[in-house]
Amino acid sequence: MRDESNQEHFVDGYTERLVALAVLGRKRGYPRARVLADLDDIDQEVVDIAIASLERAGVLCVEGTRLYPSAAMQRLDELTMICV
Repeated sequence: MRDESNQEHFVDGYTERLVALAVLGRKRGYPRARVLADLDDIDQEVVDIAIASLERAGVLCVEGTRLYPSAAMQRLDELTMICV
């Protein structure tokens, strides 16, 4: 995937799914440190890249040390269009 600067970025869909699932349904957000602890078997840099990618795509909102589902992600969850 390329960003605005036209640089190539590695995207790990598996890690992105795990991060998205971690914050799904948490309207008060989820601590970034907790996500990293939950995914401690995955290299922290890979998790950080996944978080940044999901934020750029509008799936997550990052505010300080907390991760929040975006309004669109919350709405899809409310419509039961995201099934786990």
